[in-house]
Amino acid sequence: MTGQLAWCAAMLSWLGPAGGPADTEDVGVVEASTPDPTVFPDPDDFATGLAVEAAAGPAAPLGATQRLLGPALGATARLGYEIRRWVAVQVAGHVQSGFYDDGVIVHEPFQQFTYTAETRFAVPFRRFAIGLQGGAGVFHVSSNLLQIGGLVPDPRRYGFAWDASLFFDVHTLSKGFSLGLVTTFVGTPRFQQAGTLFVQLYLRLGLGASTAERRARRRAKQARPDGDRRAAHVRPVPARQM
Repeated sequence: MTGQLAWCAAMLSWLGPAGGPADTEDVGVVEASTPDPTVFPDPDDFATGLAVEAAAGPAAPLGATQRLLGPALGATARLGYEIRRWVAVQVAGHVQSGFYDDGVIVHEPFQQFTYTAETRFAVPFRRFAIGLQGGAGVFHVSSNLLQIGGLVPDPRRYGFAWDASLFFDVHTLSKGFSLGLVTTFVGTPRFQQAGTLFVQLYLRLGLGASTAERRARRRAKQARPDGDRRAAHVRPVPARQM
């Protein structure tokens, strides 16, 4: 009996190193899968802060100006500050360039320039965002042709304007670039409550740091030893002259 127990103990000691660890090495540890960054980029890596935007597309007059103005080309530029990915403040400039035609004066170039201060709100979902933006400002036109056409009673070429936009934004895999589609209505109450509808493609560039970068900077600052912090604020004492 004692011999059988000794033989079993010897067999177990021989199988232990060969069976247990080897099997563990073959099977390994199953780790949780991570999402592919090329498909679902981390929104914390997107830039916030200062941003610029350029847009272009067709523009069409709506309301009373339709009888004097035809379809036009429109361009928009925006400069803003993105406080968070869902809210920003910005200034915008809209330009529309087309032709005036009242049956007597035909194919006469006509431009309108509009400048507004806007607030931008978005609902982000991963790399996508849909939102609204709008504000108020002033406009001016290149000539007094609308007075000649009987739309306004005096030759004044400027007035109050407002704008409102609906946009759909897609962020690229780059830190700062996004692009999208924006539809904007620019209202000009002076022209008998008429306005212009812009349909544009845009490119937006964020120039600030990302949320992840700001978080890393805060951690690095907090990790500095107290001695280093005090040393950075100690001013050298000038030596006394004998």
